Amino acid sequence: MLAEQDPIFAEAAKTIYRVTEDERVRNHCDAREMGERTHNTLVRQLAEQTQQLEEKTQQLEIQNQQLEEKEQLLEMQKKQLDSKDARIAELEAALALSSKM
Repeated sequence: MLAEQDPIFAEAAKTIYRVTEDERVRNHCDAREMGERTHNTLVRQLAEQTQQLEEKTQQLEIQNQQLEEKEQLLEMQKKQLDSKDARIAELEAALALSSKM
């Protein structure tokens, strides 16, 4: 080989190898740092989304409770209306009997 015969070529080959190796190490470090940043970003986003989900779940529970209360109120009002309708029917029947007499 030429590098084995000439010390200048041997030094140049070593330098090229060192530069190339340094570049590989830098690329490896850059890739690792990018991976860590991506991982940290995903972890942060997951935590934020988990928090948002918990907040939405709490809001939904509150809304479900309010809905249940409104349904109970509607049921109570329906019973009152049914009672009033029955009383009106009784009064109409009594009025019809009294007008026949």
